[in-house]
Amino acid sequence: TIGHTDGTFTDAQFDHPQGMVLVDQTLYVADTENHRVLRFDGIAGKTTGAPADAVIGQPDFITASTAANGALLKTPYGLALDQQGRLWVADTGKNRIARYDAPLTMTPSDAPSGTLGGVASLSPSGMNQPKSLALSGSGRLWVLDSGFQRVMRFENAAAKPNGAAADGVIGAPTLNTSTQVGRSRQSFYSPEGLFLDATGSLWVCDNNNARLMKFVPTSSALILQSGLDSAQKFTLTFEALDPGTYELRSSTDLKNWDLESTYQLTTGETRTFGDNKGGNRRFFRIDEP
Repeated sequence: TIGHTDGTFTDAQFDHPQGMVLVDQTLYVADTENHRVLRFDGIAGKTTGAPADAVIGQPDFITASTAANGALLKTPYGLALDQQGRLWVADTGKNRIARYDAPLTMTPSDAPSGTLGGVASLSPSGMNQPKSLALSGSGRLWVLDSGFQRVMRFENAAAKPNGAAADGVIGAPTLNTSTQVGRSRQSFYSPEGLFLDATGSLWVCDNNNARLMKFVPTSSALILQSGLDSAQKFTLTFEALDPGTYELRSSTDLKNWDLESTYQLTTGETRTFGDNKGGNRRFFRIDEP
């Protein structure tokens, strides 16, 4: 066992831990009521009650401050790691998501590398008590915004500036509205957890409705043609099966995706994209925000 509570406060004890994530024998624990994240290296070799190797969100192992300081956490809940090793923290008490780009080498006094939210406003850029996170391999971040009964979607989240607006929402009609108590296929009642499975489907723990909800990704773009033209330039033609906005993105590493073009299309409309860039081989995808 790692951590316990006996009324004291040290580098080896937790107070109501709510989230954890493990990768390559490094374990991160959201030590919620101590307002910090603890990191344990080489977890398989730890003995019972072993101390943490590092602390994030507090200046040291004996402080639990909730002051208005950007480097401090307040009741963190959910944790996630992306493919680049960045640590994402649902900093619930400060109504924000904190991102740490170098969690293995940072010092305890380091502020987050970036933040989303931070203001408890019902808006595309606000959030109220975010509690859970899920990250896709393409860099899409899902945030369970529990206070506003919704799940927010951020595309290419690591590249967004601080306080950026979300790109979409589940559980509410728009990013400016909230269904405070709902039981339908489009609404939640006190959602608590998120999970993204291997097929890309998003699972939401809809707590007060006593159910799990699964959201399967669907596509309304039909690719009609892709390949090289007579000038050896890549082209892609697609048709909109539903009206809406379509974003064509490219990547050289399947991790970071750059926006190439945005299209506002009606049903049955087609568009052809011609790639005029040289250099490294690139991959393309169509997003429907």
